[in-house]
Amino acid sequence: ALVKSVNIREFTGGIGRGDPPPVVFLCPAAKPPFGREDYEPFLVDEAVRRLTAAYVPAGMEDMAHSIFYADETPIPAIIEEARTYPFLAERRVVVVRNAERYKDLSGEKRSPLAPLLEYIENPAETTLLILVASVVDRRKKFYKACEKNACLVESPQLTEGEMREWINAEMRARGRRME
Repeated sequence: ALVKSVNIREFTGGIGRGDPPPVVFLCPAAKPPFGREDYEPFLVDEAVRRLTAAYVPAGMEDMAHSIFYADETPIPAIIEEARTYPFLAERRVVVVRNAERYKDLSGEKRSPLAPLLEYIENPAETTLLILVASVVDRRKKFYKACEKNACLVESPQLTEGEMREWINAEMRARGRRME
């Protein structure tokens, strides 16, 4: 079952438990905590690292993991990689950074964005596509396609209490304590 929208801390806590959704969209929060930024890149990078560690076997990074930048790589090349069956691994992990570039593309049939929208609607079962955008336009087709068909992970800046809790959890995970 696809989770429609989830907070990044909730999402990160569940990484590695079961199969991942085929498409994950890491983006700013619609309603960040009062006085906080709507996007926390550090938490997004951590989520990408954890997803990669959980779903790409050690030593298979060259064969089962790809990173693209939306402002450098044409969409058809990204789709081709996402549709390629993984070699010697259960799944392929494809990360697309700077996906905020897609917010200004029209979603019309002949648009360069159309193949990506089609992929998001019908993703490969053997690929985890991770889209990372620091800015979104919730009125555009790219966002709407992700909202409808992807696991939408909102990453707002943490409140002071959440930050304290997060730091303590990270310290415990590393076998350390802070006084």
